Amino acid sequence: MVVAAQKWHSNQIAAFWASISRNGSLDDQDDLNNPYIQPEFASAFNKIPNSFSPTALAMYITYKCIHQKLKSGTGDSIRAAFKHMWDQSSGDLYRGQWHFNEDKQQWEGNPINSAEVADLTKAMKNKGGAQGGDRTHSVTMSKEHMEKIFAWSEAIWPSGSIPAADLEQRKLKIKHLEFRGFSSTAWTIWSRCFELVKLRKKDLMIDQENPRSFGLKYHALHLLDRKGWQSKASKHERELDLRSNMYNLYDRPDLSACNAYRALNEWICFLEEIYGRPLEPDDYIFPAMGANGIIQPREPLSHDTVQKYIDEFTSGAGIAQGTAGRFSTHCFRRGGAQYYFMFAPVGQRWSLRKVRWWGGWAEGEHVRFACLPPTLILMCMH
Repeated sequence: MVVAAQKWHSNQIAAFWASISRNGSLDDQDDLNNPYIQPEFASAFNKIPNSFSPTALAMYITYKCIHQKLKSGTGDSIRAAFKHMWDQSSGDLYRGQWHFNEDKQQWEGNPINSAEVADLTKAMKNKGGAQGGDRTHSVTMSKEHMEKIFAWSEAIWPSGSIPAADLEQRKLKIKHLEFRGFSSTAWTIWSRCFELVKLRKKDLMIDQENPRSFGLKYHALHLLDRKGWQSKASKHERELDLRSNMYNLYDRPDLSACNAYRALNEWICFLEEIYGRPLEPDDYIFPAMGANGIIQPREPLSHDTVQKYIDEFTSGAGIAQGTAGRFSTHCFRRGGAQYYFMFAPVGQRWSLRKVRWWGGWAEGEHVRFACLPPTLILMCMH
């Protein structure tokens, strides 16, 4: 068990540096929150643990139990194997609670008993309990799910297809193009339904040009009133922090269904064709459609309509039937965050600092690189 983990750890580090060599990117190297650039990280699974041992162990357990979808018992076996190794490595020095001894300037205790590993273990047990009970949990919208949904949708109404011939075709085209634009954008910027439906044209600047990136074009999206975190205002009340972020959405053909740049382009072009004019500043990007197929420029999509579309598209694509739960309006936020933190190719995964900014999480939250805070851990588990 330990040998397999050590081999995996070495391969991950080698893959990271290989990707840096190929891409010539120094972004991750300059990020002090990234453990891969720290010399001690390579020896995190040695018999003598170091400050990165809890981080590396949490990453490995996450890989085995979430990425490979192995049973929680696998995580228990991994923890038991490492606990035994570190318990026996240097007398009593690496037994008990993991902590830094200020007087001796050294780490002591067992990394198994660290906050990072404990938080991950608790989250996995909560996940297992939820799936074993009657409560229906929200399923994550993975990149693979998005690709199946877009393939199904494109088969019904292909991109660049001819104009709608009648009212029913018009309603069908509106629904498919709007949902493709909404879902790819929500997945890309990790937004909640109530945040994205409020997006207006004045919050979205189309086809901006970046002179520092060889003139590459992008959409600049300003997401306002983003739900951050709740802080205690009084004994019985909590105060909601609302944040805002500016996102530059570039054309990403490698992401196919998750390419928000192209999906937004197609949807907005169609909207302007319907209106017979360019979008005005107060027009909603994702407006409501009446029963008669008429778009209401100043009325946003409702939460119920978004959920109805999610149910229809996941069922039509054949992915809803194979999941133990329901795709809620939070599914895109979960899927985007999970992909970039855990499942993107090695070298393209984001540091926790980037994840925290992109997702609008508070700077004040206590976080470590490999083990997300409880709300984010659970988000990546489902």
